[in-house]
This record gives sequence, C-alpha cells and structure tokens, in this order.
Amino acid sequence: MEERLRAAAVDVAVTTIENLDDTKIFFRSMHQLGPEKYRQVRAERRRYHERFRALIEEGQREGVFSGATPADLVVDYHFGSLAPLEQPGTGRRGS
Repeated sequence: MEERLRAAAVDVAVTTIENLDDTKIFFRSMHQLGPEKYRQVRAERRRYHERFRALIEEGQREGVFSGATPADLVVDYHFGSLAPLEQPGTGRRGS
C-alpha cells in the first residue's frame, strides 16, 4: 500500500517536471478549449485526484497512514505543491 502511493506521488512529480514546458503550454491554453472538451479535461483530472485520494484513504483504513489529516487535505497539499510548476509565470526561473 505504502509503495503504491509513493509510486503514484513520484510519478506525478516526475511526469510534471519531465514535461514541464508542454504542461505550461497546456495550462496557458486550456481556456481556449471548447466547453465540452474543457469539462472533459477537468473531469479526467478530478478522477485522477479521486483515485489518489482513494489510495490515501485505503492506507488510513489499514493503519499504514495516520488518519489525523483528512485525505482531501493530503491530496490538495500534494497536487498544490506541484501547481506552481504548471501555472504561467511561476515555477522555474525565467518563466
């Protein structure tokens, strides 16, 4: 359980960093998507966050992780820590 969550967390961070330029372009252009495509992208991101949260909740139920911090807060913190890399004008120097 712990290794599955670690692998998922590392994959998100590494993938974000390895594809940083493309990711930034995507987020800068997301407002240009049509309404249906925009909803689809948001729904896919939400599903991924929900799967990540489910891993945390599973670990909390099994006693692998403390339940003192709500799973939603853990998810927000993890993805929020990567958001400055993805957003225009933040992240690496020279952005």
